Amino acid sequence: MTWLLPLLLFSLPVYAVSFLACRRANLPVTLAALAVALLLWLADVQSLLPGLTRSTMSTTWTASLVGLCLGNVIVLLARRRKGSR
Repeated sequence: MTWLLPLLLFSLPVYAVSFLACRRANLPVTLAALAVALLLWLADVQSLLPGLTRSTMSTTWTASLVGLCLGNVIVLLARRRKGSR
């Protein structure tokens, strides 16, 4: 359970920023949140975060964070494309 605290400290704010930026149609902030999520996922996969042991649960957690941020980017791009027509 020690792997859960660092993931919560990093993951939940990243997803919250991604979600709020998507709602406000702020593409650079949403892309930045996606980049942070990808870096967190890579650090988890490579076990670069101190105190974070690589486990299936933590990898699944960070991969789902990347998926949620990526989904927000796709929704934001779809809204922008629909709005420009």
